[in-house]
Amino acid sequence: AHATHARRAIVAGGGQLGLEAARGLVSRGLEVDVVHSGPHLLHGQLDPEGGDVLRRHVEALGIAVHTGLHVSAVHPQSGQLRAVKLSDGYLLDCDVFVIACGSRPAVRLAVAAGLGTAGGIVVDDQLRTDDETIHAIGDCAQHRGIEGNQAWTAWAQADVLADVLLGSDARYVAGQQVVRLRAAGIDVAAVGEPVATECDDQLGTDVVRLRNPARGSYKRLAFRDNRLVGGVLVGDTDGAAALAAALARPWLPASPAALLLGTAAAAARRESGDASAFPDNAPVCACN
Repeated sequence: AHATHARRAIVAGGGQLGLEAARGLVSRGLEVDVVHSGPHLLHGQLDPEGGDVLRRHVEALGIAVHTGLHVSAVHPQSGQLRAVKLSDGYLLDCDVFVIACGSRPAVRLAVAAGLGTAGGIVVDDQLRTDDETIHAIGDCAQHRGIEGNQAWTAWAQADVLADVLLGSDARYVAGQQVVRLRAAGIDVAAVGEPVATECDDQLGTDVVRLRNPARGSYKRLAFRDNRLVGGVLVGDTDGAAALAAALARPWLPASPAALLLGTAAAAARRESGDASAFPDNAPVCACN
């Protein structure tokens, strides 16, 4: 409702939600700036080259991008927001300020109780803290070094914990990560392991990249032990479902190049003959 009468908007956060919010605001006719503290947009899922391609798509929509900076102060006037101040001292005029810069696990209670924390509350495969009578699930928990910041993670952990509390020896196994950014003109899909941003190619991991300036697309696939362990698609996400299916298999398809060239779906049909050949746990849709 406020955006209806606004002129300029600032979005703090260049992740999935921040970019979707920025796209929605610019579609309503506002001038929009995205301020992102990371080195590039979606830095948790994309490498620098993928981030550069994404930035070009975002700027082509009329959205200004400021990376490596954060909002340090807001400047109201007569009770109304007038500007925000960036960490480099620069002022950006605005009358809408959207905060979408992520979350941090709430661990204060756990720390006070003497439980182990490392970002989140550390839990084992049965979601127990270092006090076996106390469990943690969802956004506050950290399992095998990974914080659960997705709703489906909490749901899966809740199912396992229910079994554990009923006396089962159930164990939580983290599912494959699937990130889809869906906003008109901004197409990104990332599956499997997040990309390494500082040490790009991990030990024992083969990485293949394909950038197509004509189509404004970028693809990056990571292979280890003769299987796909992660993939990123920017600008051309038609092969996302096939990537997710390949990720669930302990082997590579007969033509791995098909995954990179966007013909993976056709290759999978030729290879399997019909959909019934996919494993029972192969994801078909990850849009909701």
